Formats: sequence, C-alpha cells, structure tokens
Amino acid sequence: MSQAIHILLPKFNFRKESFEDFKNRYNGFGKDLYQHIQNEIAPVFNNLQLYRSTNFQTSDSYAIFDNGKHTFAMQLDPESEMIILWNENTQNEFGTWTDDLYVEIINEIRYNRI
Repeated sequence: MSQAIHILLPKFNFRKESFEDFKNRYNGFGKDLYQHIQNEIAPVFNNLQLYRSTNFQTSDSYAIFDNGKHTFAMQLDPESEMIILWNENTQNEFGTWTDDLYVEIINEIRYNRI
C-alpha cells in the first residue's frame, strides 16, 4: 500500500481497488470524478491509488494521490452525496450544493493540492 495510507481514516481497513473494479461497483454521487481527473489532469490520475474500505462505509470510494512531493486523499460518499478532499492540513467538502462539481474539484486539485 501507499506510504501515504496514514492519511486515510485510521480505524478503517482498506484494500486496493482497480479503476475498472471501481467503475463496475460504484454508481453513486461523483461516480465520474476519476474519469474527469484522468481526462483533465492525467498526471494526478496516474499517481492515484484507489481503495475500498472492508469494515466501514464499504460503499464509499477512497483514493490517495502521492507523487513524492504532494499527498492528498479523496472520499466519494454516495450516502451523504459528498466528495471530500483532505491532506494533513486542510479538508474541503463538495456536494449537491456545489455549482459545478467536477470543475470545482478539478480546480481545487490543480491549484491547491499539487
């Protein structure tokens, strides 16, 4: 697992998930986020490790970006309809109230996370 796994939730157990496995199982809020990241900021997508919790919030998707210089995590939560980005210093939440969900998240990643 990624050296940065420590920024995920400490009481959760995670297993890696391929992008294909994610696409086959996840149909919730923000389901197209990783595809937008792949299309618009491919270097971020290429450094993402996707995870699935095996003990809590098992329907959610988790991802860690770690390029050796910058690290952040993401959570796609279908039940609360939120996407959360965080690192050791900050946390941002995006949801149904977000005007242009994918544009705002891509901009947050592009300008404030990498």
